[in-house]
Amino acid sequence: MKQPRLRAWRLARAGQRAERQTVASAAVPERPAIAAKADDLEEIKKSVEDAAAVSGGLWLSYLFVLSYIAIAAGAVTHEDLLLERTVKLPFLNIELPLLAFFALAPFVVLIIHAYAMMHFIMLGKKASRFHAELKRQFHDAEESAGRPGGVQKDTRDKLRRLLPSNIFVQILAGPPELRTGIFGSMLKLIVLTTLVVFPILLLLLLQIQFLPFHHVSITGAQRIALILDITLLWLLRPPILEDFSVERSGRVRILVRILRGFGFVLGGLLSIVALWFSIVVGTVPGEWQETALTALDGPLWRITYIEHGVEKTKLGSTHDLLFAGVVNPITRRRDSPFSNTLVLPGFNLYEALNVDDPKKLAWKEHLFDLRGRHLEKAILDGADLPKVDLTGALLQGASLDRAQLQGAALKEANLQKVSLDRAELQDAKLDQAQLQEASLVHAKLQRASLALAQLQGATLEDAQLQGASLASAQLQGASLALAELQGASLEYAKLQGASLENAQLQGASLEGTQLQGASLFVAGLQGVSLVGGKINAANFLDAFLWRTNWGEIDSAELGSIWLGEDNDRTWKAARIPPLQHSPVP
Repeated sequence: MKQPRLRAWRLARAGQRAERQTVASAAVPERPAIAAKADDLEEIKKSVEDAAAVSGGLWLSYLFVLSYIAIAAGAVTHEDLLLERTVKLPFLNIELPLLAFFALAPFVVLIIHAYAMMHFIMLGKKASRFHAELKRQFHDAEESAGRPGGVQKDTRDKLRRLLPSNIFVQILAGPPELRTGIFGSMLKLIVLTTLVVFPILLLLLLQIQFLPFHHVSITGAQRIALILDITLLWLLRPPILEDFSVERSGRVRILVRILRGFGFVLGGLLSIVALWFSIVVGTVPGEWQETALTALDGPLWRITYIEHGVEKTKLGSTHDLLFAGVVNPITRRRDSPFSNTLVLPGFNLYEALNVDDPKKLAWKEHLFDLRGRHLEKAILDGADLPKVDLTGALLQGASLDRAQLQGAALKEANLQKVSLDRAELQDAKLDQAQLQEASLVHAKLQRASLALAQLQGATLEDAQLQGASLASAQLQGASLALAELQGASLEYAKLQGASLENAQLQGASLEGTQLQGASLFVAGLQGVSLVGGKINAANFLDAFLWRTNWGEIDSAELGSIWLGEDNDRTWKAARIPPLQHSPVP
C-alpha cells in the first residue's frame, strides 16, 4: 500500500515542477537572434579583423604625420629663426608661418596621438574579448587544476594564428610564441617606442628647436602640450601594453606583476624627467624658472672648455651642460648638444637674402626688420647686418664683436652688457638705447647718434666717436679713455666719475655737461666749449686746454680742479677769477 502512494506523490511533485518551469519559461521573453552573436567566436574574430584592417592604415598615417613634423622641425636652422622664415613642409612644398607652425604643431601631435591611442584601445578591447571567449569555450580541466592544458590549448593556439598580423592584436591575443621571448619583446618595444616615446621626444624636439627664438608664450604652449600628452598616456595606458592573455603559472604571474610595477615606477620617473627637462632645463634666457627653480638644477657637472687657448674646467648645471656650451670657432656651433640662444657668427644678411649686389638695396632705409625681437645672449660675432632695423630689440648680454652694423637702427634697444668690441656702427642710431655696462672697445661710431642713451659703466675705450651725438647721454662711470671724440656733441651729457683720459675732444661741444669727478688726464680739449658745464672735482691734469671756452663758472659749485702737471697745482675759484681761455700748457 505504501509503495503505490509514494509513487503517486512523486508523480504529482514532478508534474508541479514541470508546470512551474513552463510558467517561468513563458515569462522570460525570447532573446533576439543578434544576441547570439555576442558570444559567437566567429563574429568576435571578424570584428577584430575589421578593426585591425583599419588600425593598420591608421598606424602608418600616425607614424607618417609625426615623422613629417619631426623632419620639418629638425630642418629649421638658427638663420631661419633669425629671419623668421616660413617652414617648408617636405614633399608637399607647402610653406607655413614660422610662429604658427611651432605654436600649432605640438597640439597637432597631441590630437593625432590621442586619436591613435583611443583607436588602439578599442582594438585592444576587441582582442581581449576574443581572448576571454576563446578561453571560456575551449577550457581544459587540467587548466582549472593548475596543470598545463592539452587538446583545448592546442585548439586555442591554432585559432590565435588565424588572427590578423597586426602588432597590437598579436600582443594581446596572438599565439604564445609571438607574445613571449625575443619576438614578443620586440613587438612590445615597437609599441612602446611609437606610442609612448616618439610623441614625447617630438614635443621636446619642437621646444628645443624653437627655444632660440625666445618667444615665451609659444614655449609655454609647447610645455602645456607636453603636460597634456603625458597625462593622456597615464590615463589611457592599460589596455595597450598589458599581455594578460598569456597562460602562465602562478610564480611567473607574480614575477610579471613585479616587473609591471617596476615599469610603472620607471614610467613615472621618466615622465618627471621629461617635465623637468622642459620646464627647468630648457628655458628662455630671463625666464622666471632661472631664479625661482635654481635649486632643481644645481651645479652637478664638470664642464671642460677652452678660453684664450687655455683649457679650463668648471661646475655647471644641466642647463649649462646641454644648452650653454662654448662656441667652437671652427664649427661655429656650441660644444653643447643644444642652444637656447641664436648662434650665428659670421652671418651675412646679403647672402641670407640672396642679394648678389648690395648696391641694389642702397635706396632702402632698412634692409631687414628685427624690431622688438628677443635676441638675448645671441652670438653674432662678425655678423654683417648693415642697415638692419633693431628698434626696441632686446639684446642683453649678446655678443656682436666685429659686427657690421653701419646705419643700423637701435633706438630704444636693450643692449645691457652687450659686447660690441671693434663693431662698425657708423651712422647708427642708438638714441635712448640701454647700454649699461656694454663693451664698445675700439668700436667705430663715427656720426652715430647716442642721444639720451643709457651708458652708465659702459666701456668705450679707444672708440671712434668723431662727429657722434651723445647729447644728454647718461655716461656716469663710463670709460672713454683714448676715445676719439673730435667734433662730437656731449651737450648736457652726464659724465660724473667718467674716465676720459687721453681722449681726443678737439672741437667737441660739452656745453652743460656734468663732469663732476671725471678724469680728463692728458685729454685733448682744444677748442672745446664747456659753457654751463659742471666741472668741480674734475681732473684736467696735463690736459690740452688751448682755446677752451669755460664760460661763466659758478665759483660756489666749482670746488677744486686739477690743471697742472702735479696734484699740488689746484685752481681754487676763491683765489683765481674765472677764465675765458686757459693758458697754453
